[in-house]
Amino acid sequence: VIPAEIQGFFQTNQDLLWLTTVLLDLTVTVMMYRIFGRQGLLACIVLGILLSNLQGPKLTTILGFQTSLGVIFYSGIFFATDLLSEKYGRMQANRAVIIGFAVSVITVLMLSIALEFQPTTDPKTAALSRNIQDAFATILNFTPRFVFGSLLAYLISQTFDVWFFHYIKRRTDGRYLWLRNNLSTMASQII
Repeated sequence: VIPAEIQGFFQTNQDLLWLTTVLLDLTVTVMMYRIFGRQGLLACIVLGILLSNLQGPKLTTILGFQTSLGVIFYSGIFFATDLLSEKYGRMQANRAVIIGFAVSVITVLMLSIALEFQPTTDPKTAALSRNIQDAFATILNFTPRFVFGSLLAYLISQTFDVWFFHYIKRRTDGRYLWLRNNLSTMASQII
């Protein structure tokens, strides 16, 4: 999907890849909001939590620190939740948090069921099928532990983010969007 020249550049410039990915994630969120409104933000929240959980087990080094790849998309969830909260209210933002949680649980359950299907024994495709089964098992056997470990943190931090965002909004009489967005996100990420 990505041209070889660009792949080569980003493979040797991981920090720029991280920055590009964060900017792409935020840009997609804004575009989804402009095109689809509330449903676009909800889709971004669900997509962000799924990507965070599926990519969470992959570790990489960004700016000299070892980190989970899932944090790239997890941070975008805060932006989408704050935008949803600002435009559609606290109830819609909390609803999106719960939907993200439910989709994560359902995804883990369905992927766990998928692992139970045995690969084909057809001589033409058995070797490839076994390799794919093993790759699935490697990723998905780790993912449920990662997901269930992070789901509680997701619920707590996102619920706090929505609450704190609206708390600051009330205290500032609806002014200083940049302040409530940044303060609620920073405080939530500390949690």
